[in-house]
Amino acid sequence: MIRALPKKNSLLKMSSSALNFEVTHTCNTTKARVGRLTFGRNHTSRGPIDTPVFMPVGTQGTLKGLTPEQLHQLNCRIILGNTYHLGHRPGPDLLKEMGGLHSFMHWDGGLLTDSGGFQMVSLLKLSQVTEDGVKFQSPHDQSEMLLTPEKSIEIQNVIGKPVVDPKLTQRINRLLNITEAEKKFNTVLDAYITSDATFASYKSEILKLINKFFSFQSLRPDIVKIYRSLYTLVDINGLIEFYSSPLGKKLIVKEGQADVRLAQLVQNKFQSQMPQIMLSFQQMFANPNQTIH
Repeated sequence: MIRALPKKNSLLKMSSSALNFEVTHTCNTTKARVGRLTFGRNHTSRGPIDTPVFMPVGTQGTLKGLTPEQLHQLNCRIILGNTYHLGHRPGPDLLKEMGGLHSFMHWDGGLLTDSGGFQMVSLLKLSQVTEDGVKFQSPHDQSEMLLTPEKSIEIQNVIGKPVVDPKLTQRINRLLNITEAEKKFNTVLDAYITSDATFASYKSEILKLINKFFSFQSLRPDIVKIYRSLYTLVDINGLIEFYSSPLGKKLIVKEGQADVRLAQLVQNKFQSQMPQIMLSFQQMFANPNQTIH
């Protein structure tokens, strides 16, 4: 049974100066929801949009084989674009010259763009994660693009879409904080690994493992706590133990069993050093300008 929600239920309504979304109906059995998305005053011609909605994917600013008129005939209200691909072709300069993606496409409906970050997974062989962002090599002309959070927002502003997916400002701020914390954490680890002769022969492989555990996994909320110095020695060892468990092995099966052995090595070698490492980590957060020797 689908029922209308009482209008006083403000918890299911999200609004801002740019866009408003309200859940209008819900199903008692499946918990499925129906909502309405409306844009701010500058985009009144592009809304409202009732959800769920069919949203075709126009990765590079076009739905191949269909004109804007045909899309309207199909009752298409919103199109998905891709920041990474649009940043390559046609590129922000041309989009800016054309007055944004709406003008470029001759499209007066809604547009939604992602941040471009998914391409670090889908184009893994063409990407390299750095401290500043993700460096991509174009599959078309081998040119390079460094996609940073700032660059993503810059491209999307040029695109001129009314919807940015999802809450990008808050998400980017969170990721920037994680990135800064990650730099400090790796600095501490590197300092102790370098200074202790015990780790000399294992330095390269251990750093690879640490980067794998803490860099890639840092995007997960539960791992963020490590960078906030809320985890203890037991917690970090528990993380490494997890990757040595049957379930953990499944997650890294493509990398081979060497990672599992290395995880056990790190667990044993770091056992005596970890309290001191965590202490220095906490001190670094308390004194951001502190230099590790």
